[in-house]
Amino acid sequence: MLDEIDKLSSQDQIALPNLMESGRLIKTTRSESYDIKLNAWVFATANSIEDILHPLYDRFETYFLKQYTDAQFREIAARRLRQEGIEDEELALYIANSILRGLNRKNLRDAIRIARKCKTMEDVDETVQTLKNYGNLK
Repeated sequence: MLDEIDKLSSQDQIALPNLMESGRLIKTTRSESYDIKLNAWVFATANSIEDILHPLYDRFETYFLKQYTDAQFREIAARRLRQEGIEDEELALYIANSILRGLNRKNLRDAIRIARKCKTMEDVDETVQTLKNYGNLK
């Protein structure tokens, strides 16, 4: 399972078609060399198909998933934040709404990062305002 296959370098992408066709993963560089036989299926996700080499992309069956609706995002974010220890459903929904309305995006990673840093709605407001002013939260 490869998450964000589009972020792999071209050199790493070139190795995958052989694995998919023959079951062999082969790599040779100055510092390393290996030839591994695997019984494997390759499943991959990507955000940008334009960044996947055509010979690799051509070997996949492609599915395009629709973006979450706002209501789905709120529900999924609240459920995920409970797993992160946020028992206060009102705070979890506030975080989800702040990402939707304040940051104008639907990103579960943002929800998790904000939940880990913020314990109150005021903390959420301050963090979202900082993100709007200065960029990504790390």
